[in-house]
Amino acid sequence: MANTVFRGSDITTTQVFATAAFPTTATPTNWIDCRGFTHVEFHIVLTNGATITALTLGVDYSISSTGQPHFPLTVEELDTTATPVAANQHKYTVQVAGAFSGTGGAYALPVPVHGRYMRLQLAGGPAAGTDQATVVAYRRTT
Repeated sequence: MANTVFRGSDITTTQVFATAAFPTTATPTNWIDCRGFTHVEFHIVLTNGATITALTLGVDYSISSTGQPHFPLTVEELDTTATPVAANQHKYTVQVAGAFSGTGGAYALPVPVHGRYMRLQLAGGPAAGTDQATVVAYRRTT
């Protein structure tokens, strides 16, 4: 059995999506190297407005820093009504209604590490020209 070497948790964040207009269609962040960590916390911070009321998040993973090939995190459904019984995979997506209120806010999405590199896909709506988002990540070891 091979030894597993874990790194200590990040002390500071890694910016994976620079402050920019909040995307209204699924937009990926930069890839973050997750080797040696057990999970990643993605933090989505809204600034300069609060018209975003719906937030949709997904997570991709890859074995390559170029992201090729890459795969979405999935959840499995066991369909016991099918003959024979079937296991179906669905893209893991987090949807938040009434996501932000006031002039800003933040959400965190902790996910276990899969592959060597990970990134977040985010979208929100409706958006006005003033809404901006920044995404940072903390790599963690439990």
